[in-house]
Amino acid sequence: MSPARLLRLAGLLSVAAGVLLVVTQLLFSLMFVVADGDPVRRARSPLVGVNGLLTLLAVYLLLLGLVGLYARQAAASGTLGLVGFLVAVLGTMLLAGAWWLEAFAVPWAVLKAPALVAATPTGRLLAGRSVSFGVFALGWVLFGLASLRARVFPRDAALLLIIGGVIGLWSAVVPGAGVPLAVAVAWMACGCSGRIVAARSNRSRRGGDAEGCLLLPRRCCNARAGTAFLGVASPLRWPPA
Repeated sequence: MSPARLLRLAGLLSVAAGVLLVVTQLLFSLMFVVADGDPVRRARSPLVGVNGLLTLLAVYLLLLGLVGLYARQAAASGTLGLVGFLVAVLGTMLLAGAWWLEAFAVPWAVLKAPALVAATPTGRLLAGRSVSFGVFALGWVLFGLASLRARVFPRDAALLLIIGGVIGLWSAVVPGAGVPLAVAVAWMACGCSGRIVAARSNRSRRGGDAEGCLLLPRRCCNARAGTAFLGVASPLRWPPA
């Protein structure tokens, strides 16, 4: 498979991760409503296992998509981009471990030791959880800052990624906290920077494509046709007129 196709695949995985994370965050909110905030009742809900598995899948897709996002802006993002990428990879891997417990360990523990599920995390468990979500948030904030400086992806998407990274600290306890980051990742996978479009404007007016401004197929970034999402043309343009 060619590098171009790998980047397109990474773009699709990023979009899939973003959509799936939004869905799981909605399920997470529904569980809180159904269980009235009771951790034991919530853990006994069938939604916990289903949502845990879906979230775990979304996190793995996010990890793969992150590689593609970084590859697209590696040259422009410099040292900050590399550091942000590495920290984001580590944080996302740690987050996957937390959701593995949610998907497999919690449903089992609530049957064997419900008091353990109801207990407030302390000691090493609390420290490990705090470090995991802290590294996750820090990595995505740094990656967002690098993206903002590199100007390869839309500026607003990079800003939303930074906000999503900060809010990501509470994504495991606050329903919906993971939505901004999910939307930002999908947006970045489908967005191109105005700087690149401007640089290719003459070619675009002749019917050419803006080279390499998306992880998705080049036609998605045709400045003449507007921005496309997953290959479906849209009347929207980036940057706005």
